[in-house]
Amino acid sequence: MQSKSINLSVSAIAMPATEDCAAATDCVANDSAPLRAAGGDDSVMSQPPPPASADAELARTRWQGSVSAAHGVWSRLTEDELLQTQGDPQQLADRVADCYAISPAEARLQVESFLAGRPS
Repeated sequence: MQSKSINLSVSAIAMPATEDCAAATDCVANDSAPLRAAGGDDSVMSQPPPPASADAELARTRWQGSVSAAHGVWSRLTEDELLQTQGDPQQLADRVADCYAISPAEARLQVESFLAGRPS
């Protein structure tokens, strides 16, 4: 069996530390992990994030259709306040708990019941 010797030369590319970077304890000079994750293609780094997934868009659309029903259950919350939660169960439970002065656990139960289509 013939063995081959591989000579790897690693050159560290060190960026000069700036005063701001040097003062920060969690600063890592030349963190190239994002560039490595992009396969070395730095043009990926400057592109905007991808659009929201179709599932997220569908969930928002469904929530917009449910706001009137939610307002029927929690009439102290305005439809605008309900829309602002975007149907997020935690945000909705927080608003219900605050508005109705109930425990977060009770608010979560009400929200879960509503979202599951069961009366609370």
